[in-house]
Amino acid sequence: MDDYSRMLRLYFNQLDNTNSSLLGTRGGRYLNNPYGSFSNTATQPVTAANTPYVVALNTADAANGVSLAANKMTVEQTGVYNCQFSLQFENTTASIVDVWVWLRKNGVDVPGTASTWAITSSHGGTNGYMIGACNFFVSMTADDYLELAVAADGTGVNIEAYAASASPFTRPSIPSSVVTLSFVSAPSS
Repeated sequence: MDDYSRMLRLYFNQLDNTNSSLLGTRGGRYLNNPYGSFSNTATQPVTAANTPYVVALNTADAANGVSLAANKMTVEQTGVYNCQFSLQFENTTASIVDVWVWLRKNGVDVPGTASTWAITSSHGGTNGYMIGACNFFVSMTADDYLELAVAADGTGVNIEAYAASASPFTRPSIPSSVVTLSFVSAPSS
């Protein structure tokens, strides 16, 4: 029995040492999960009512195993991904404009991912503003891609970008669109 206890203790000590070297004291030290963070530094106008557009992304802020080309975020590894987005809407008209946003995977609309926002009208000489933000889990296979689609029931709405400013206080730039894609898990069987 003593030999059996020593063997178990040795086994679990080795297992603990292996896990510690993989995870480190703060966890995840040597784990390498795919991710991508993409944005756009330009204003994107909605030029036709009730017409879907693909949201433009022109900057890869950080990427590992997720690439960006022609506004498509392509994954290298099969798995479940968390897709989060934020769009800075501006309405220059005197009427509320409804905007819809949804995901497309491999060019096909993803069911259950549409959201709608009523963008505040321009009032008192100030344009209406709103941030539209959501996140969704999406199962993806290697080489699948995601796009973000947007449509509005009127024109005069922009997905607005702003340059950094020093007045009336110093602040960084505001991208018109930000989309992040993070690996969550291997696919379930």
